[in-house]
Amino acid sequence: MPYLSLLSIIGLLFLLPISTLAEDLSVYTLKSCLNASLAANPKLQRYKERTTEYKNREEQAHANLLPKVSLSQRAEESSLDGSTAYDLSMSVSQTLYQGRELHEQWQISKKYSQKSELDLESQYHDLILAVKKAWIELLTAQEILNETTQAQERLTTHVSNTKQFFNEGWNWSSDVLEAEIVLARGEQNLVSAQNRLQISTSRLNSLMHRQPDAALEPQGVLAWQDLNLTYDQAVNLALEQRPELRLAKIDLELGESSLVVAKSDFYPTIIATATASRAAETLGLDKSYGEQTILLTANWKIWDWQATEKEVASARSKIRQQNRNLQETKDRVLLEVREAWLNLEMAAARIDILRQVQDKSEENFRVNIIRYQERQGSAADVLDAQDLLTRTRTDTISSLATYLIALAQLDHAVALDLEHEAIQ
Repeated sequence: MPYLSLLSIIGLLFLLPISTLAEDLSVYTLKSCLNASLAANPKLQRYKERTTEYKNREEQAHANLLPKVSLSQRAEESSLDGSTAYDLSMSVSQTLYQGRELHEQWQISKKYSQKSELDLESQYHDLILAVKKAWIELLTAQEILNETTQAQERLTTHVSNTKQFFNEGWNWSSDVLEAEIVLARGEQNLVSAQNRLQISTSRLNSLMHRQPDAALEPQGVLAWQDLNLTYDQAVNLALEQRPELRLAKIDLELGESSLVVAKSDFYPTIIATATASRAAETLGLDKSYGEQTILLTANWKIWDWQATEKEVASARSKIRQQNRNLQETKDRVLLEVREAWLNLEMAAARIDILRQVQDKSEENFRVNIIRYQERQGSAADVLDAQDLLTRTRTDTISSLATYLIALAQLDHAVALDLEHEAIQ
């Protein structure tokens, strides 16, 4: 992937509307959250400015390869007769040879510019993952709140039925008390669910550089997403596209360029200077006479107490370090892909199990309600079935969220954040 492709993608994203529902600015989809974060996140903006800084440094280093032009004027007064002599000169100097130092300094600045773009790309991928996780957590909190509210409604109905059966002489007063206690505990769960939703909203708002308490209504649901990617494809994509690996390779190239710069002190520096000057006794240079000179200067350091040798040895050691860093980064990337893949498989397997359990829990609750209404079951049986149903539904919601987060983490591990969205 060319280094500028990321900037092009981001530029296109900025042209997209921040909210696809213009009539309600509090309504957001996943894509509009991503667009808003890319456009306004302060950390990402800081890294964009950093790329501009290093691009300017690259151009500055290139300018050092070009000839330098200088203009000077001098006035000199004689202490013998008080006369004043004026001199105006212009010179052009060009470094012809410096052991490739200037050229390598330019190459080094180019590599740092590339590194800044890759750093930006890495921050971009991190932000995409953070937004996706915050989005999934928000939808999860919303669905858990809905389930907690439904559980309270079921408990309220059960309390009403229990009181009615007690009045009819079918229940003990302890059944009513137990149902009311469970209902009161459910209120605590409801408060916790509401608080979780507010915290999730604040986190997503923060990523979009909005006020934490700003209104945000997510338009979306947790939905299963198939993975159209094999493990081998995931590994190959990660090795090709992960910014960290490309950064490690550039660091290795920087070490090689630094070695060339260090060796440049073994060679002479040759500078050519052409000067044209005019001299006269008046400021206007009337009746002036001119002189042109071409000067070729060679400077060769022949002894520096082995300072250059030590610098070269240090540069070679740095190259060996960068080689090890490249290997370490590759191992880390492969491990991240493996962990994300295994987490995804585990989450998918857990969802399959929980879906079967949820169907059975719903049937169990329905049967216990019927038995209780027909005076064949106890109030405790209904409460147990209700608790089992609520926990199973909540676990299913959380497991689906875990799967989607694992899918987003796999996308991040192989740098496929835009091409494979976990939420529709």
